[in-house]
Amino acid sequence: MLSLSGKRKKEQPGNGSSRPSYPLTTRVGLALGTAFLLSVCLASNLPPHPYTVRSGDVISHDILSPVTASFVDTGLRLAGSAEVPQSSQTTLILDPQALPSALNDLAAANQRIAAIRSGTAPAEQRVVSVQSIIPKAPKSTVAWLLSAPTESFESVVKAAAAGLALEMTQRPVTAAVGDISLARRDLADRCQHLLPDVSLSEHAADLSGQFLRPSMVAAVVPFLSAGALAESAPVYATVHRGDVLAHKGEIATTRLVDELDSLGLNGPPYGILWRLCLVALAIGSMVIVVIFVRLYFPAIYADTRRMALLAFIVISGFMALRFLGFALGLRMTPSQYGFFALMWVTAAGMLVATLIRAEIAVLVVALLSMHTALLLDSQLQFGIAALFSALAGVFSVRRIRQRLDLLRSMAVLCAVNLASVWILTIWNVGPAASQLRLDLKIATGWAILAGGCAPVLFFVGVALLERIFHVTTDLSLLELCDNHQPLLRRLVLEAPGTYAHSVGVASLAEAAAEAIGAAPLWVRVGALYHDIGKISRPYFFVENQQGENLHNKLTPTMSAKIITTHITDGIALARQHKLPEMVVDIIQQHHGTSLVTYFYHQAVITSDSPMGISESSFRYCGPKPQSREAGILMLADTVESVIRSSIRRNPGRLDAVVARAIQTRLADGQLTECNLTFREIDQIQAAFTRVLTAIHHHRVEYPAMDGAEERAIAGAGSGR
Repeated sequence: MLSLSGKRKKEQPGNGSSRPSYPLTTRVGLALGTAFLLSVCLASNLPPHPYTVRSGDVISHDILSPVTASFVDTGLRLAGSAEVPQSSQTTLILDPQALPSALNDLAAANQRIAAIRSGTAPAEQRVVSVQSIIPKAPKSTVAWLLSAPTESFESVVKAAAAGLALEMTQRPVTAAVGDISLARRDLADRCQHLLPDVSLSEHAADLSGQFLRPSMVAAVVPFLSAGALAESAPVYATVHRGDVLAHKGEIATTRLVDELDSLGLNGPPYGILWRLCLVALAIGSMVIVVIFVRLYFPAIYADTRRMALLAFIVISGFMALRFLGFALGLRMTPSQYGFFALMWVTAAGMLVATLIRAEIAVLVVALLSMHTALLLDSQLQFGIAALFSALAGVFSVRRIRQRLDLLRSMAVLCAVNLASVWILTIWNVGPAASQLRLDLKIATGWAILAGGCAPVLFFVGVALLERIFHVTTDLSLLELCDNHQPLLRRLVLEAPGTYAHSVGVASLAEAAAEAIGAAPLWVRVGALYHDIGKISRPYFFVENQQGENLHNKLTPTMSAKIITTHITDGIALARQHKLPEMVVDIIQQHHGTSLVTYFYHQAVITSDSPMGISESSFRYCGPKPQSREAGILMLADTVESVIRSSIRRNPGRLDAVVARAIQTRLADGQLTECNLTFREIDQIQAAFTRVLTAIHHHRVEYPAMDGAEERAIAGAGSGR
């Protein structure tokens, strides 16, 4: 882009002015910290202790579930299939009658023992009767069951039933002698958790252990072809964190293999090379983003605060997705993972687009979607859905001006999420699968939730991050447009002429910014506040004067000093009221280094030595406008002031006045640093003329009214 100075200049950031550069070491440290955290998030996704287990192998040591997970039990799926088998095999399957039968036998035994306790038979005969019911129970337990208080006896009976149910439900028990012994030891631990009293828990374990039986039985199960198995209805099972998946010495079953696969614990060990590849991927992604920002947005690259904001958004999303489930001990199902991926990637893209730049957000969400697929066990469909949703989110927040825009963003995200998850679910499951309808229902619910939650998370994130990192968004600028803001309220009451002038400048500047693709809201807010420094001495400015001109009593030099001081006064007020830096920059730059022409000429005319008058004493201290928005405001301020003082306001005259005012600023060199092109200057001039023509159009001359009509109107106005 060729600027008016004839040099190609870098583009200014779209949501704020340039800030001072930070030392290179600061940015290097930020980059290293970001790369380290990204690497930790990706590399720690690998299972720490993988196993290599196949059906029929002997388990070398106990295997516990580190998390909660759902999986497809291929053994039960195979057993429930109605397909004609091509062959058969003997395997262990769950006996559905084992647990009900054991609990019934335990209940019947407890009733008989309770009857013996309440009987009048001799003590030795009662002991023999109880031993016939639980022959393998220790004598101490038999004696305690006969002599224990009723309340303690009932507590032990309930704990025994509960422990037996838990053991046979959560742990497959085979008929092997070693497995029964392990199950009884495990049962003792369960009873101890149910009854704090150690002695009572031991009696409960001894009692329930008499009725423990295998829950897995050998059976001949049909073996289906791969095609038939793919069409059979899946059977889902769940394991919980801390469950014993297998004990040492057991034979690995198909169910155990499915459990380990679902937890990501089955497979060859991950070596250091795997982790180094993930670290290289994280660092490479970060380098791509940094190079992109450095080449195309150097002002953002030089602003460590905004680079830190970008890193924070990316890392916080990664850590939330990676470590939240780990900290809670949860293993999310694919649909739950998909919900969180859609939500956080989309919210991250919306935050980057609003707080930094939309172009950077597109690149960031593309890389985040790729990393999301890696975090979610390399499932491509999650990365694709997250990418579509995030891109829609970036586009939907391009211009958020009111709450209705946020609702519109929710609707767009829900629609895009529904379309993407439906397509990807059908592609992944297959249109003929019996599970498709259920999967579509689940995916639909999560897609709508993600579409609704992402904008909410974005809104909360903007409210927090723009204050923490001192970044100004359109939402903050909209708040500054409210006339109830303290500075605008003072301007209305103390300098009404200046306020009217500012509103006129805002209309011109906003139209010009929209014409050349600048930031119209930024320009409008800057226009409303650009002359707030006049509040300090309102009657020294002509638009607020209602009587004698106070400058008639001052020297031209003093008058010029008072006029130019409204810049420093405005900066002080802006900083006092914590206005954004972009507004402070516009206040400081909207006059550039231009000349206070009227008082300079007055000084030359009234001076005995005109050649001794220094022009620099009558110029603003600057700097010249540094952004397109500041340049637009300078031109709008000049044009509005000239038009107000112009007598003739026909359309032809307006166009000539606008052109002359702009040429004056160009000739003075005030626009050489703001990156405006000659083509954009022409577009700005056309926008100014269009707005001014609409404001100062010719009006129809109304015919004079006779006396009767005037009296009728006066009577209506007085309520008669």
